Amino acid sequence: MFDPVFAFVIALAVGVVLAVGFVLGRVTSRRPGPVGERLADSITSFGEELDVLSFDPSGPQATPEALEDYRFALDAYDRAKTAASAPDALSALKEGRAALIRLEARRNGRPVPIDALERRAPARRPSRAEPSTGERFVATGRGNGTTEVLIDRPEPGRPAIADLVFSGKGNLLVAGHVRTEARIETLDEPQVIWIDDYRGRVFLPVECTHLKVRVENGHSSTWTARFLSIDHAAVLERELQGDCAEVVTYKGPPGKVTVQVRAERSWELKAVNERNGDYAARDYYAGVSDVGDSMLKMEVRPGDLLVMTMGGPGFWSLHAGD
Repeated sequence: MFDPVFAFVIALAVGVVLAVGFVLGRVTSRRPGPVGERLADSITSFGEELDVLSFDPSGPQATPEALEDYRFALDAYDRAKTAASAPDALSALKEGRAALIRLEARRNGRPVPIDALERRAPARRPSRAEPSTGERFVATGRGNGTTEVLIDRPEPGRPAIADLVFSGKGNLLVAGHVRTEARIETLDEPQVIWIDDYRGRVFLPVECTHLKVRVENGHSSTWTARFLSIDHAAVLERELQGDCAEVVTYKGPPGKVTVQVRAERSWELKAVNERNGDYAARDYYAGVSDVGDSMLKMEVRPGDLLVMTMGGPGFWSLHAGD
């Protein structure tokens, strides 16, 4: 005997299975086109990110804006894996990752970066920060100019570190930046002001949406910014040394740190206070700074982040204890 209710349930189940299979196939099947093996791997990785994304299009977080971001990310993946050239694939991949950053911000009640909202045709979006292989958490640039790199955090909602490499002649200036619908602001002074070859690390508080990189007098220079989780901060237990900007976690007891610096230009060391499991740029509770050679002391507490800024070549040493 034919049971219409049973038939409807079976048809519905088959439809759900087919729909899920379509989505999974969309983001996991087919190797991308002839764009180079490393870029192809980056596109495949992006598809896998979409595959495991914990977003329910029919759930309570599925606002019209969030659904648009989600669909845009899926569409960008389709464009990336079918692109006929590497520049087209890179442009689609960049737009897709920006859509996921936008979606993650909406779902967690954080401000949405402005540049992720401005969608234009790839031909109208030239960028000095286009990654050559599409690798996630990496941005690169070449020559003079200012670029605001949208920060893709390894741990969304937590502070991060930008590991910077600058090669060639020229002046490098790097600072954290906020660019949202409600706020446009460069956070504090540049954490890196350097001439010629450089490698150092910059602190990126949660409120920071972009990394602003400016190069002057460096026509043939190149730079790379790799975004790391805050767990990659250097560790200070008793003594630590360096010669560039650095982010340090203090593991000792409450007390003082002796700061010794030999520098040609200005330098600054700030202690970043932890608040509700987070660190914000305006939570600096202590700091020391000077120009040239110095030896100073600064109060610190367990778990603090120590942010060292160097305005030029030099050497620094941190010693915990009296």
